[in-house]
Amino acid sequence: YTMYDEEDLFAKNFITQFNKPTILLQTNGGANITSGEQYINHKIWKDVYVKDFIEKTHKDYTILHIGMSNDPIFNNTIPLRGLTFRQIISILKYSSTFVGVESSLQLASGIFKRKGIVLWGYQTSELFGYPHNINIQKKLCDIQPCFRPDLEDIEIEGNRVRNWNCPIYICKDITADEVITELKKIC
Repeated sequence: YTMYDEEDLFAKNFITQFNKPTILLQTNGGANITSGEQYINHKIWKDVYVKDFIEKTHKDYTILHIGMSNDPIFNNTIPLRGLTFRQIISILKYSSTFVGVESSLQLASGIFKRKGIVLWGYQTSELFGYPHNINIQKKLCDIQPCFRPDLEDIEIEGNRVRNWNCPIYICKDITADEVITELKKIC
């Protein structure tokens, strides 16, 4: 009996309690949990779209919202807090699908061939995405250096790059309706 067997059994029992298809929802990522850093803004799906998505889907789906202990809890979701990454991946195995920002969840989805919807920011889905997922990406803006806004002052080819937050943040303007349109193709 291995730890994976325990996690698998936990996830299987957890998911079987729900009568509706389950969506594993990850609305943010990119935080360094051990240092207490906040999420970086290019790995956050805006709350206005999250709330709209939940409002429009919760009657047909059980929404399991992944987050850290200090993350907001949205109405009509089941908050998943304090779980290990391995437990979350095990839940992914038994979930109907997932919706999430570009992160390790979309990478792990290939293990179980679990098709989901990945919301992309500054990274390009053409380079880092997987074809089994539906990848949604907005046109990137010309403001730089959003490729690594979480770094302290660094120098790249003679140019000083500062830690910053994007002032327009258009890369995550992915509406609930855009995601729901794609969700209908999966579930």
